[in-house]
Amino acid sequence: MNPPAHDAGKSTDEAVVDGLGYTGRLVTSAAIILFLAFAALAAGPVVQIKVFATGMAVGILLDATVVRALLVPAIVSLLGDWSWWLPGSLRRREGLPEVAVATPTTPVRPLAPPVHV
Repeated sequence: MNPPAHDAGKSTDEAVVDGLGYTGRLVTSAAIILFLAFAALAAGPVVQIKVFATGMAVGILLDATVVRALLVPAIVSLLGDWSWWLPGSLRRREGLPEVAVATPTTPVRPLAPPVHV
């Protein structure tokens, strides 16, 4: 799930591994922070807030572990190159940005010339 890695010539499986390695800690850290925030709310005295906070905490843990760490990578790996396919009607749509990936072999161009003061 790392389109730049796939665009650079890596296989879908390699792009999935790169994507998980690149974003795994961030997603896990965010999930832990949100889980702890809702767990703190669940410790409060109001029953409605306890129910809501417990449901949100469980949902966040399921999303971070089952969905983002297991289901999405598995589905992307199973779909292979079809994971990166964009229908022609969407490709021609106005407003959809053209994305160019800078690889180690292609230099990065500055957006504007440097300003000398």
